[in-house]
Amino acid sequence: MNTSIKTQHEHGTSRESDVIYISLKGIQGLAKKSLAFLFSTQANRKYELVDDHPDAIFIIDFDDFRGKAAWDEMQSHKQASSSKPTILIGLDPINEEGVVSLQKPFRTQDILTAIDTLIEQREEQAQALHNRYPGNSDVVSGKESAQQHKPRMSSSAAASLNEKELHAFIGSAADIDLDDPAAIAAVQYSPERFLAHHLGKMTQVALKERKYLQLGCCDTLFIVDPHKQCIHTDASPRSQRSLGALPMTGKSPAYEKLTKLPADMESRQQCFSWEAFIWRLALAGARGRLPEDTSLDQRYVLRRWPNLTRLMLFPHATRISAAWVSAPLSLREILKELAVPQRYVFAFFSAASATGLLVEAEPASTARKEKPSPDQPSQRRGLFRRLLKTLYRKQGDNRA
Repeated sequence: MNTSIKTQHEHGTSRESDVIYISLKGIQGLAKKSLAFLFSTQANRKYELVDDHPDAIFIIDFDDFRGKAAWDEMQSHKQASSSKPTILIGLDPINEEGVVSLQKPFRTQDILTAIDTLIEQREEQAQALHNRYPGNSDVVSGKESAQQHKPRMSSSAAASLNEKELHAFIGSAADIDLDDPAAIAAVQYSPERFLAHHLGKMTQVALKERKYLQLGCCDTLFIVDPHKQCIHTDASPRSQRSLGALPMTGKSPAYEKLTKLPADMESRQQCFSWEAFIWRLALAGARGRLPEDTSLDQRYVLRRWPNLTRLMLFPHATRISAAWVSAPLSLREILKELAVPQRYVFAFFSAASATGLLVEAEPASTARKEKPSPDQPSQRRGLFRRLLKTLYRKQGDNRA
């Protein structure tokens, strides 16, 4: 079904996800630079322009002969947008099945919304395929057969936990006296004994050094992929809670660096968003407890709004996020302000700390106090508007 975007769209809740690969066809010169600049300013997503990529979203200028040729070639190979998500842009309305169409002129927000629309459609298709073939089954057919030769990205859509899941991931501990040292010690645990802690450290190193890191633990293999920002593993979603909840014994597991991703990992194993994967394992390990030596009076702050559309949600997570992203607060202050059961705040603290989302706040004396210029948002919108005019201002050589 054709999805046409011609009116004003709101971008909705920002989401952190894997790298979004964009392939431009028929968009050259200043127009290409304009889109590259637009994507580089999006703090909530990482975009990468590529000539071709199996997971790329194609943006095709239907008015340019090169763009039209690229679309015709895709059609001749029967590679419509169902397998290659595509945005078609043109001066005239475009009626093509399976694409998102944008009619010129359009706003910068529209191109971002169009990309989000295709990402959501891809995630829904992945979730539907997962529901149809749960586990690691390779029983697929037709268009689905192509999926068995590349990693399957888990959509991990957020959902409310049922009572059984709440007990497994959050626990059921009653509130404690925060002035009683013995009571506080009773609700603390050692993160170093759990898998989420080690995967979190591995991820930081992998992203910094841009190297594949491999860890073998609990008869399961994990490879942190800094390029796709995911964790490759053969662990099924059903086994992940057990892996996260099981304390590790003996020496800390050691990881090794890889020069490339093993071929069998590409073909038969799943690729989970590293943030959602570690968050889930950290909740399973913490079960509503706090890491050892956590200060109740140290103030913390969220580095950014968590990607709650992909993370495992639980009661009060949104309220806790809103409080911690708005101002530096201590655990005591959060608990007093929200008046929610302590185990939910402790669980959030443990998961957000394991993923690096929650960090110690800067001292008030050294915190940055810069105020944004009131004209900055309008200046940026004006700049985007001027830049994107090149998408429908055709140069003479394009008509040749």
